[in-house]
Amino acid sequence: MIKNFTRSGKLMLLVASVTALAGCGTTAVSPSTPGSATPYSVAPVPGHALAGRFGASGTSLWLISESGLSISDDGGLHWSTEALPDGVGAASIADVSEISNRRLWVAVPDETGVHLYNRAAGAATWNSTYLVPTWPAEAGSPGPASSVAITPGPGNLVTVVVSVPNGADGAFSSLFTSADDGETFAEHPASQDSPANVVWKHVTFVNPQSGLVVGGSTEDSLLHTADGGATWVAVPATGAPATNSFYLGEPVIVGSDLEVPLISLPSNGSDAGLLLLVSHDGGATFAGPTGPALDLSSAVNPAMASVGLVTWVAPNIGGKVFETADGGRTWTTVTAPGLPTGVEVMTLTGPASATALIGLSGCPGFVPDCWTSAYVVATTDGGRTWRAV
Repeated sequence: MIKNFTRSGKLMLLVASVTALAGCGTTAVSPSTPGSATPYSVAPVPGHALAGRFGASGTSLWLISESGLSISDDGGLHWSTEALPDGVGAASIADVSEISNRRLWVAVPDETGVHLYNRAAGAATWNSTYLVPTWPAEAGSPGPASSVAITPGPGNLVTVVVSVPNGADGAFSSLFTSADDGETFAEHPASQDSPANVVWKHVTFVNPQSGLVVGGSTEDSLLHTADGGATWVAVPATGAPATNSFYLGEPVIVGSDLEVPLISLPSNGSDAGLLLLVSHDGGATFAGPTGPALDLSSAVNPAMASVGLVTWVAPNIGGKVFETADGGRTWTTVTAPGLPTGVEVMTLTGPASATALIGLSGCPGFVPDCWTSAYVVATTDGGRTWRAV
């Protein structure tokens, strides 16, 4: 799913000079929006600079640059260059999604719909499907989609959300679902009075019928469907703080539960914190936090990654990692002096190994001279030590 280089870290827009990808090592990127990047007066020069648009899904990462599309299945340690579908230019791509050993997906919108390309793992040819959203009369003739989000789900499930603006803070969104890994799609357009007519930030389906959306202009709304996206209802974020403002992160399937991170923002002397809200029924209701809140001090926008029951949380100020192996019921704080400030994205490559994207920025003089950069660090000992890769 395409996102700005802000809270979730799912997408980075990179503007540095392009360096070709090597087959067995990479790693630096240069986001156009520094987010919480560490300020420096002079830009560090990383070893393998990458440039373009960068996205993440689980342990799979993708990068679109002037060189084309590149994919990593191990958190950015190794990359491969992928041939794009015939006639598709890198600049026209709205979203990329990939699950290792399953399929690679590419979305290209035009004036009336979205060309959705997919290629099975190990295949040489691309398949193509044309999705045409149905918009309510109030949308008029919106033109090309403002955003497209491809989200593979469990089994052979895949969802595609196509959105166009609806006023300053809203959106009309049309959901396409496939239960056969993209062979066929069914559209579920939101009705005029649906609560789903908001900006969709994250989409997670636990099965073809039950799905959850995190949305709203401030990312604090939960929407649930029990009929595959035909209808939606608002779900209270049980356990949300009564005073502090908050936003919600990407839902994660943990065993038979669905967990949603809630990040409370600093207010009136209070620190930022993180809770994991848990649902035992696929997002229809939430039972509140699974365990105690994590103290993020004054930092927000923590990087998170999960694999199985294991979840790591890295504050963007660096220096430590919070880890849980029981779905957030108990947490261990790991001191990590080698994890720098500016943690933007983290990927778990195993229960004790991970990579992290470190954002950097600086302005040596006037604003036109400002720069942004980034590099990747990795750990194999549970987060205690990190090395640049």
